[in-house]
Amino acid sequence: MKKFVHPLLVAAALLATLATTQCKVEDEVKPVAIEEDTTALVHVSHITPYSAHIEGVFGTPEDTSAKAGIRYSLQNTRFLTTTGDIAEATLKSRGVYELDIENLFADTTYYFATYVENNGKKTYSDTYLFRTHRLTASTSEVGDIYAYGAQMGLTLSEDIDPTKFRGSYGIYYSTRPRVIREQSDLSTDPYLVNNLLPNHDYYCAAFVCQNTAYLRDIYIWGETIKFTTPDIGVETYEPGDVTTYSADLSGYVNVRFDETTDFGFLIFEKNRAVTLDSVDAKSDQQIIKIKAEETSDLGFGRFATAYTNLSINKKYYVRAYANIYAKIGNQTVLKPYYGEILQFHTRNITMAEGSAADLGLSVKWATANYEAKSAEKLGTMGTPADYLEQSFEDGWRLPTLAEAQELVDKCHWAWKKYNGQNGAMVTDRTGLSIFIPANMKIGTTYTYG
Repeated sequence: MKKFVHPLLVAAALLATLATTQCKVEDEVKPVAIEEDTTALVHVSHITPYSAHIEGVFGTPEDTSAKAGIRYSLQNTRFLTTTGDIAEATLKSRGVYELDIENLFADTTYYFATYVENNGKKTYSDTYLFRTHRLTASTSEVGDIYAYGAQMGLTLSEDIDPTKFRGSYGIYYSTRPRVIREQSDLSTDPYLVNNLLPNHDYYCAAFVCQNTAYLRDIYIWGETIKFTTPDIGVETYEPGDVTTYSADLSGYVNVRFDETTDFGFLIFEKNRAVTLDSVDAKSDQQIIKIKAEETSDLGFGRFATAYTNLSINKKYYVRAYANIYAKIGNQTVLKPYYGEILQFHTRNITMAEGSAADLGLSVKWATANYEAKSAEKLGTMGTPADYLEQSFEDGWRLPTLAEAQELVDKCHWAWKKYNGQNGAMVTDRTGLSIFIPANMKIGTTYTYG
């Protein structure tokens, strides 16, 4: 059987084919790629995921009073000059214009043509193209890890303003090795997470979520980093700056300070596993409880205190403690936690020799009273007024009130008996001492003054 085709249908099909072909030829143009090409007549620079700088010869050197700019679009079409967005340029020099365009989509190709406008008429250039950069994020090392939290971080791919690109960024974290949005928690800036579990493995990954020109979001992930939260605990640090009578004590607690009721140190003289219950219990040794202060601005971590009521040349033991609200199952229980027991020894005193003692102050002090043959002797008695006009040998003089106050404030004073004489043993932080004998007596014994 012969097949017959209606002539009108043939004509319609041919016209449709011609129209489609003609549309492709007329609508699309071959753009000039000029991205980062500084030798081109017009070039694009300072490209970011959301902006670009366009500069070049838009017109002739005589066009000093002309308006100029660009039309740009996501579409490569010959109708760009009538459908694209307009951005006006500023004149940089004769015939050379420049402008910045922002609010662009990341990782996207843009087409544009420059124009110069004279007397209301725009003259357009060829069509050019450039592509915005792709924004990525890398996961930073996790720091400041404690029992219930950690400080996470990310680094964006460029030194840009992260609030200007179309999208969002952050960190997802999970107990699963694969950090997937639907199975993870979102950390927000500044990425300090406080709701973790002690003694658990966690995984975190930075991300950038880019809005695209095609109304969908693209997630770009950084490296997945594993970290482990420690179990709840307290550390005792080695005492520092131990003197004849004092020591700087410090410790560490790996929960937030607001999750504790108090924290500090226990000082004792015998190496036993003392606890807070030992403080008020009957014992053959004195157990001193000392509260401390926070020395960390992280909300958790190091705490310290300076204790100044120790004895000379004596062995001590110290143990850090903290009463912590621990989360056990669905309950929160207040429990004491302790650090290890450390030992330290206060310095012995050394009596200053010679005529002058360097106690680390603004002046040196005599090792004995005026005209006294040894430190415990009174020497020549008198009042300060008796010596105001006195000339002393070798540059010696009376101390000023400020120098005397410095001796009181910066040295340790203890009422002692030295060579049978009552008086004040004045000791610097290294253990070097001078002795100031009492000069007033009750009966025949010098006991004060």
